Amino acid sequence: MTVKDHRELACWQLSAQLRDEVIPILDNIPFPKDLDLCRDLSRSARSAPANIAEGFGQSPRTFHRYLNIAKGSLRESGEHLDEALGRRYLTGEQHERFTTLARRALKATDRLAQYLDALPPGRPRKRTWPNT
Repeated sequence: MTVKDHRELACWQLSAQLRDEVIPILDNIPFPKDLDLCRDLSRSARSAPANIAEGFGQSPRTFHRYLNIAKGSLRESGEHLDEALGRRYLTGEQHERFTTLARRALKATDRLAQYLDALPPGRPRKRTWPNT
């Protein structure tokens, strides 16, 4: 099965779910005290689905580059989530939920990147991808 819109990709769906669940939690963090942590977590959580969306209609090589950026953002989100747990801004249950989503999104993004790696050289531009 091929997908025709980035919203159909499992990696985008999981990344967007992480973003949509994490961002509201930031309202509970004392901003004056940890403004940098809130900004960093918000940026990294928003970056992964945005990069997947941006790369979707590009050539396989370019899309692969955007997927790598998304993977970095997911890893960065994990680091910020660990810090938020350590500062007791997240419960253990919230942290587990969010880090599980981040790991699942990372795994799905990596599978799609591996698919792109396996394409034969000189493959013509393609605008639809398998939903890995």
